[in-house]
Amino acid sequence: METLLKNQTKVLVTGACGFIGSTLVEMLSEQGYQVIGAGRTPPSDQIRQYFTDFICCDLNQIEISPKFLQGIDSIKIGRA
Repeated sequence: METLLKNQTKVLVTGACGFIGSTLVEMLSEQGYQVIGAGRTPPSDQIRQYFTDFICCDLNQIEISPKFLQGIDSIKIGRA
């Protein structure tokens, strides 16, 4: 039952291409979560496989709208 719930849980990871963020992305993906990444640079080939989707953006420069967060169940900040 827990695995079924994880597979339906969408997690947004900011800073997803950095050292901490990419480690978090890999861990969450391997545990069965759907991982949506957000970062300033596109993901490398090494971590691309772990994303359900990726949003290339600078979160300091965009206005967060409800549409951006639609369907997201949890947000993790992947920066030091």
